[in-house]
Amino acid sequence: ARQSIALPAERFPVVARLERQKYAAVETPREQQEEPPCQPTARCVPAQVRRMVRQRDGGQCTFVAEGGHRCGSRMRLEFDHIRPVCLGGKSSTANLRLRCRVHNQYEAIHLFGEEFMARKRGKLA
Repeated sequence: ARQSIALPAERFPVVARLERQKYAAVETPREQQEEPPCQPTARCVPAQVRRMVRQRDGGQCTFVAEGGHRCGSRMRLEFDHIRPVCLGGKSSTANLRLRCRVHNQYEAIHLFGEEFMARKRGKLA
């Protein structure tokens, strides 16, 4: 099993900057609210929600295969809406999970179909 290596922020400022951008990883976060206000159709994920989802999911993909094996990827993680925004899903901790790029695309294809997703990615006219 691969182990995650914690990189010291002072030696790798790029890593620290990217973690701040993607996961809102800061030393002293603002006081937390129960659920931050967000427009129902907004795709933005509030910083507090990003932090909570990352902590809850252990900073790795949450995809579990039919055999029960959980994907251990910690790279190319994305916030996946369990109920998609286009179907009324909100950017809340209850409706978000971390997925690696591959499994996020897999779920989208499963939900919306290969042709639709190919069009969204610009591979079909």
